[in-house]
Amino acid sequence: MNISHTAILFLLLLLLLLTTVTTLNAFVPLEIGPNLYEFGVAVNKGSTRGVVVTKCGPIGKQFDCILSLLMDFTESTSFTMFAMLVINALSGESTSVEIPGNPLGGVIASNYASLLEDREKRFYYAHFGATFYQFDAQLMNFTFYQRTHNGMAMALTMDDYGQIWGGTYPKCGVFSFNPNNTLLKDYGFVYNQTWDMYPRSIASDDLGFIYIGIAFTKSQFIALNPKTGQYYPLIDEVNRLDGTGVLYRDLDGAVYGNQGGSSIVYKMYNGTMISNVTKKKTAKVYLAGSQDYIYRYFQSGNFLQDFNAVDKTFVIKLSNGTLLNRDFTYSCRGANIMDMVATPDRNLLIGATSFPMTMFSLNGNPVQSLQNNPALDQWNTIKSVPYDSNIWIGTYPEGRLLSYSPSKPYVYTEIGNNRTNPVFIGTSSPHVNRPSCVLIHPNMEHVLMSGKPAYGKTGGGLLIHNRKLQNVIVLNHTQLIPYHSIYSMSSMKSSNSIIICGTTTDPGTGGQQIATESELFLFDLSTLNVLKRFKPFKNVGHYYELFNCPENDLIYGYTDTRIFFVYNPLTDSIIHNRTIDRIFVEQGPHSIVSHPKTNETFITSSTGLYKINPVNFSFILIFKPNKLLMFNAVILNDGFYYFRAGTEVYGYKLFNATFIDPVNSVIGMKSSVNPMKSGDRTVALSVGVANKFTLLIILLCLTFVQYLILA
Repeated sequence: MNISHTAILFLLLLLLLLTTVTTLNAFVPLEIGPNLYEFGVAVNKGSTRGVVVTKCGPIGKQFDCILSLLMDFTESTSFTMFAMLVINALSGESTSVEIPGNPLGGVIASNYASLLEDREKRFYYAHFGATFYQFDAQLMNFTFYQRTHNGMAMALTMDDYGQIWGGTYPKCGVFSFNPNNTLLKDYGFVYNQTWDMYPRSIASDDLGFIYIGIAFTKSQFIALNPKTGQYYPLIDEVNRLDGTGVLYRDLDGAVYGNQGGSSIVYKMYNGTMISNVTKKKTAKVYLAGSQDYIYRYFQSGNFLQDFNAVDKTFVIKLSNGTLLNRDFTYSCRGANIMDMVATPDRNLLIGATSFPMTMFSLNGNPVQSLQNNPALDQWNTIKSVPYDSNIWIGTYPEGRLLSYSPSKPYVYTEIGNNRTNPVFIGTSSPHVNRPSCVLIHPNMEHVLMSGKPAYGKTGGGLLIHNRKLQNVIVLNHTQLIPYHSIYSMSSMKSSNSIIICGTTTDPGTGGQQIATESELFLFDLSTLNVLKRFKPFKNVGHYYELFNCPENDLIYGYTDTRIFFVYNPLTDSIIHNRTIDRIFVEQGPHSIVSHPKTNETFITSSTGLYKINPVNFSFILIFKPNKLLMFNAVILNDGFYYFRAGTEVYGYKLFNATFIDPVNSVIGMKSSVNPMKSGDRTVALSVGVANKFTLLIILLCLTFVQYLILA
């Protein structure tokens, strides 16, 4: 029998494809202490906070380049701008230039505004961590940086004289920088409110006056005279609207704007303002924008069609129309982990990160593997329970509720497409845009989601999904506890419709706090009424978590004031409370967990892992971490108690935990070793792992090839 070489080659390629498709990132965890293991960085990717294209290198040796400010996450400073990435737009070769000057961390650490000067397109400007930066594309380095008042720029602009101006969050500060003499002038804070302000737009008229648009609780325009340093608000208090003051510079030399989405147009010039003007918009273009800004036009005529910092790829459309696809590289410390839970069967860990927005999973024994998938929005809070096969997710910034089936393949969520997994259920914005809690009620009829409201708003709502009717209703804060947001919820075994809720008095981001003390309250799902409100503890800002303990049917909870308490639904009373060590939380706290085999209850504290005595509620120390800031609590059937610290997942060997070397567990396949670094430690091996079905297909293919050759 004559068999063509083409047929044999086709079968061999099919064999190669099958073995490639079944490749997983499997690894043996690294033991870093007695029974303590490091499972590695959950999502080893950074995110970009501003991208521009220009020419890099000295004159005569310049090349088309991409400049991208990169952000990752560290325990000490939270989100961190760690490098300016310089990429050769033709070759993909990249260099990371470290951010100098030790910018401050915390809430002002991220970059929210970028500006590329539009004359030579040589200098790129940014301000974050209370530090102003100038990056020189010719020298491919930072050539100026200087500390300012405490803040980060929310908007940058250039005046007609070439000076750079910025307005900063959270206290509305202003600074200017003169590139000619590298003089930075700090005007300090120019407006005072009781809430954090977002100066999301800034503009200069042709006389040099500076105008700043304020968001979110109340709109406002601020004028600043650079010659005298005088500054003042332009909108009378009674005329301020909720929302954002938006500005732009027009080609006629004046600045125009509106506030709170109103159609009324304001004209600002020479430090004064008139309202109700009619003007066709002819905006002057600046190469500036927010954290998502991308400037795509090369001076050579090429065009940056796509830039993906997560996948580390970009596409250039050359001036002749040809598309150029390139990869690039950078190293980072990983993304911030928002939440982690066990799947309902307790065999997988499911988690999510922010910046980039990514879902990750970790399977237990016999072979550990971390996998990443892109996520719709930021998964703020994730919830699963043993009595429901689905996992439920609350996302920021639209307050979306998603339902994920871990037994089915992951398919990126598309709104309106019920074939995706997770699938979109409903949205609750503006009443909830930053979810903190999802409750899967054991009546299997309701799934609830709560959290803080939209930017500038005060008082969060409650999304209620009726699974039988397949509908969603959203209550606002006036139908619950006015000016509070529900931060935690729990069902109670004693009732099929009454739940207990814990609130926070925090407003939405950039909003104004009105209520002074958080509360607990009982809510009836059958009538949608608040039954009882009570304040068992003073000065509480957050009731972080409420947990229905399966050992005794009591409700455990803890507060931001470090009070652990126990609520008895049968007696409707707090039966225990005491001061505890700090508990580290993200926006959707999950620090209490039950054992999958015994129902014993554990809690993750800043000082270690504890078992909670179900009778006297004492904390029994299981292990004490060594310089690890522990978040979350997940126990899988593999015997590990998982938690996260920084960007990494760790596991404490709680019971019956064993490892199978993934190299030796692969039947008939040769493994390839590719170290994945976490700090200075190798934490993973990349190996091919084939399931039984795939192995069967491979053996059949090999048998068929042999038959064809011998026939």
